[in-house]
Amino acid sequence: MFREHRAPVSTATKAITTRITIDTRSLAAFRILAGLLLIADVLLRARRFTDHYTGAGFVPAELARSVGHDGAFSLFWLTDDPAGVAILFALHLLVGILLLVGYRTRMMTILAFVFVASLDIRNPLVISYADWLFRLLLFWAIFLPLGERWSIDAVYRRRWPRRSVAGLASAMILAQMVFMYLVNGLLKTSGETWRSGEAAVLVFGLDDTTYLLGDSLRSVPELVAAGGFAWFILLLLSPLLLVTTGRRRLVLILLIGAGHLAFAVTVRIGAFPYVGVLGLLAFIQPSMWADIGWLTDRLGFVAMYQRLREFGTSIAELCPYPTFNRPSLHRTMALVGSFVLWSVVLSLVLLGALLVPQAGMLLDPGDDAHDRLERAIDDQPVAAAIYDVHQRIGIEQPSWNIFAPEPRSTDRYYVLAAQTVDGSWIDLRTGETVTLERPFDRLHRQHDTYRDRFFMTRLTQTDRFHGVAAAYLNHHCEGASAELTSISLIEVRETVTPETIDMPVDRPRYSHLVATIGCGEHEPEPFELDG
Repeated sequence: MFREHRAPVSTATKAITTRITIDTRSLAAFRILAGLLLIADVLLRARRFTDHYTGAGFVPAELARSVGHDGAFSLFWLTDDPAGVAILFALHLLVGILLLVGYRTRMMTILAFVFVASLDIRNPLVISYADWLFRLLLFWAIFLPLGERWSIDAVYRRRWPRRSVAGLASAMILAQMVFMYLVNGLLKTSGETWRSGEAAVLVFGLDDTTYLLGDSLRSVPELVAAGGFAWFILLLLSPLLLVTTGRRRLVLILLIGAGHLAFAVTVRIGAFPYVGVLGLLAFIQPSMWADIGWLTDRLGFVAMYQRLREFGTSIAELCPYPTFNRPSLHRTMALVGSFVLWSVVLSLVLLGALLVPQAGMLLDPGDDAHDRLERAIDDQPVAAAIYDVHQRIGIEQPSWNIFAPEPRSTDRYYVLAAQTVDGSWIDLRTGETVTLERPFDRLHRQHDTYRDRFFMTRLTQTDRFHGVAAAYLNHHCEGASAELTSISLIEVRETVTPETIDMPVDRPRYSHLVATIGCGEHEPEPFELDG
């Protein structure tokens, strides 16, 4: 009788494998939260459905293509008609629901990535870093078994679920989070206010962003400063998420997760806190689930979990689930998936190697992040070609300069000044005489959604987003109830200092005429700013 001989596993290989191992329960939790975030995102975007995603709104498809990346693919290029876009929204919502329950999970993860990327590309004027991170996490998740547990797929699978997975895909989704944290932390090191602790105080002084508990916490700047400095240190220590294991890693997960949840109730930055928590779920290892199991047992939740599991199984068994037992097809799909994954990873490694000489330029706080990247790849055809492909399919890495190297120190609000046929000026939003005074005590109320704030900010970047401000004003010309001759978009800024965080009346204020157009056949007549 012969014994099976196995090559000894080196200590280094074992150590690396341990650190990139992801428990399949973590992947199941990731899938459930991803599905919930996708559903919430679709429903929240639907509030501004016509304005942001149809030809009848501010950004028709032709305009979106002109300000987006050339050749980028989007399902929403198929139609600009509100009815057609509504159908795509409904399909997007359905994909989120099926991902949530784990029905044909691999296919739903692919479709989720395609729909999320397509919606972002359809209107790049309203996306945030949360959208970028969510899209990238979904891409890496395509190559992971998200449906291994707690899913309809698991109910119909004729084998015991795998306990954990470790490989290139698990390493990349973990590295994605660490890369995002570390780059942001390194960019913040070149900012004096982050090192001094003043940065978070300035952020909490932004009325157009701060809300809920943030309005109260600004009255205790010492506490805000301490919290901001702690977050800065956590960003720099984020590589320890990959170095540590077990309970040491769990402590880091809880600390960083607490930071994300603190953002959720203090600053209006959209889904970023929740997407951050989504990424952290992947770091929960088998040993941590053992601790969670011990805790739930002590709290008496085991029986409730069993009842919930039995109920879920009975519901899943009611779903139609045709089987496809073609081993050759499964092998082919696995080979294609491996080829795509390795191709993307190798292209990222090559791109990173090509940009190493430009590292100083990429971290230079003196220039806009978009301009730094363009200059870095300007003289490198290979790097430019790789990044172009990444942008076309929606997997490019952004600059990750969130509140870095310094946080924004100006509050902003906007005035739409319209001239009527009798020569008088009215504010289109209020119907009253134009005034450049603050419209609200808390400026975040001027925007119906946080995406509206991103949109208005990008309207003012006329050198980068050509024609968008004019199209926005023209839309208001055509939709006005009264006959107008001219419309001007005015941006008013207030400089925030530590001394004026809660006293906006004491802030220096200045206004800027962004754009003016004439309505119909009328010549444009700019609104005259004082001084």
